[in-house]
Amino acid sequence: MDRKIEFIEEYIKVGNNDYQWNDNHGELVRCKDCKHKGGFGCPWWKGEIIPPEWYCANGEREDDE
Repeated sequence: MDRKIEFIEEYIKVGNNDYQWNDNHGELVRCKDCKHKGGFGCPWWKGEIIPPEWYCANGEREDDE
């Protein structure tokens, strides 16, 4: 099954307008796809409801086991 994957990438600004790719820091997992839903980080954080399109450092894809 095809699915959309988002990555966290880093760029260096060169001059006024150009960006040069520097590094890939891994996959970004949104709360709606995270296996921690209802636990630490998603969908609750410090008593606030987190939108499903949000993400955090603890994100682990639900179906990656």
